[in-house]
Amino acid sequence: MIDPMFVELDQALPPLIDTAIDRQTASASPAGPFPSERQEALARTLISALEFDFGRGRIDVSAHPFTGGVTNDTRMTTRYNPDDFCMSMFAVLHETGHALYQQGLPDAWAGQPIGDRRRHGIA
Repeated sequence: MIDPMFVELDQALPPLIDTAIDRQTASASPAGPFPSERQEALARTLISALEFDFGRGRIDVSAHPFTGGVTNDTRMTTRYNPDDFCMSMFAVLHETGHALYQQGLPDAWAGQPIGDRRRHGIA
């Protein structure tokens, strides 16, 4: 039953992959330099648009983006590359997802497994 599906995928996927590769190589990335201050302003605009509560959290710079803290003190980081603003932008969007989840945890359940973000060891 499954063999016909694989035959169909074997015929359909290569053209899709070729189309995706063509579109990726055809797009031009904007050329830097991109000052850190401008990247930070963009990051804050994106984070605000996603409704991160800066009254209960912050964003800083580090060598590797991460999110930590607690519900009412959520901290995330990113880094800025003067030649590629996309690196920071995507990192900020990713980390904001973690931060929003953390800020959304119920205070009444703080200190309990259900009121804490899922640990990497559990994932």
